[in-house]
Amino acid sequence: MASASAVVVALQPTTLHVSRTDASLRIEDVALRLLPSSTLRGFDVFTGVATVVLPQGSSVGRATGVAVVNGGQATGDCMTTASVGNQPMDVACTFTLGFERFSSMDRFARGTQTWHRTYSDGRVVDFVVDAGSAPVIVPLPLGR
Repeated sequence: MASASAVVVALQPTTLHVSRTDASLRIEDVALRLLPSSTLRGFDVFTGVATVVLPQGSSVGRATGVAVVNGGQATGDCMTTASVGNQPMDVACTFTLGFERFSSMDRFARGTQTWHRTYSDGRVVDFVVDAGSAPVIVPLPLGR
């Protein structure tokens, strides 16, 4: 019976909170600051313990990120696959973590302001977007 309960616990989604303001991107307790003079036209660059590049002015488009996750070099590349106006609804991502490559599909639920991410290995993580923030794409392999 103990092994069955361990499987159920392993399938429970991890929940992380995210928000974006004019000056920062926050994922849980980590704040990345907006680089004020980015040369990437049409994109905002956020830096700190990670670097994340997001579409400027909306969350629709491509987002990339680089960080150290669980002690390994991590990269992520996400692309909006479906949107309503300037809000993404579905996002496809590819990641590397060390030498491992994997992907995810992210679906945004407007009613709960939550991104529901399912990794290619079946792991699940929810990104709850804080009130007042646009639906932030998270191009990092978090919650694995």
